[in-house]
Amino acid sequence: MLKDKIIEIIGYYSSSEKVKFTDNLLFDLGYDSIRFIQLILNLEEEFKIEFLDEYLLMEKLSTVENIYNAVSNMIQGDKNE
Repeated sequence: MLKDKIIEIIGYYSSSEKVKFTDNLLFDLGYDSIRFIQLILNLEEEFKIEFLDEYLLMEKLSTVENIYNAVSNMIQGDKNE
């Protein structure tokens, strides 16, 4: 399941033992800019997607839910092309 895989990847770079769908990367999971970039690169590789520059701000992808929605939309967009 996509949601579980995303949570697993986010958890790998997290300082928290348990990642919840509503968690904020910075405040709940201890992310910094380096971890955020590592996460983006891992997600791109895992799901064969590429984040547009407009998404490469921590404010746009601040929560697990935001990341899930972005990845899900990109995957769906690829299937529709």
